[in-house]
Amino acid sequence: MLTGLVSEPPSCGTHPAGFRGKQASHPYAPPGFGVTGSSGALPTPFVVLARPRTGSTTLCYLLAAHPEVRMFREVFHHSFTWPAAYPLNWTLRDRDLHRKEYLDLVLSDSIPHAPGMGPKAVGIKLFPHQVTSAELTAILLSPYILKIDLRRHNCVSMYVSEQKAESLHSWQQTNTTAMRLQVSPSRLRHYCKKVEDSLACIDGLRKQADEKGQGDTWFDVDYRDLYSPERGAQVLSKAYNFLRLRSLPNLREVFDVTIGVKLDKARLRDTITNYKFVLNALSDTPRYQALLGE
Repeated sequence: MLTGLVSEPPSCGTHPAGFRGKQASHPYAPPGFGVTGSSGALPTPFVVLARPRTGSTTLCYLLAAHPEVRMFREVFHHSFTWPAAYPLNWTLRDRDLHRKEYLDLVLSDSIPHAPGMGPKAVGIKLFPHQVTSAELTAILLSPYILKIDLRRHNCVSMYVSEQKAESLHSWQQTNTTAMRLQVSPSRLRHYCKKVEDSLACIDGLRKQADEKGQGDTWFDVDYRDLYSPERGAQVLSKAYNFLRLRSLPNLREVFDVTIGVKLDKARLRDTITNYKFVLNALSDTPRYQALLGE
């Protein structure tokens, strides 16, 4: 397990496995990075920090549209590994026994390529619940890792979207506008509280990073911008610049081809069959009521 810089780890990392090996008192550093930075020849490592149903797949597609980006998805997903550790062909057991070494291979661009043809930025998608508190702390307080913080402000919409995905057994982009479902107020309240706790945890780590002069290693993306063609293209350009990459001349075209249109346009009041009941049940939490009415 690799510890971070805080005496009490945050509560948003929950995976039972963890970085193993000698305890470290400093943040995570990918191979080739150290107190003096990197040699300059290594790709820029980054993470897309998100939660399920926040547009993370869409954002990863957009980032990967850049020819100098290599984007991996959930490398710490509970049921599979991405082929990032080629040619070692890691199993799930191998990965969870040697999580730091696995991450080292991913972020150091271990996939063979022709000389001079490798990516200039290598990233992963990271959900806080897929890692331990110590891992999350070590990664997010690392001055060598760039963090793209993707957020969706409406936890009620996130919950409904997740329930739809679970019903369909599909987490890919699917038109679910016509779907209707019943919502449990208690489960919705519990879900939103977990989201708020996770965001508070991230904000706490980010505050520590700011205090250490690492504010420029963070970049914010709002879910709503991903589905606004004009704002989305602007955000994508800024994201490429944040990753120290040249911008692309046809960003609007890249955005339109990758995103298309937002598939689920249904309002919550039209999707939730027991909408009025849920609205009344949430009277003790006005902030959730307000989100339900959006």
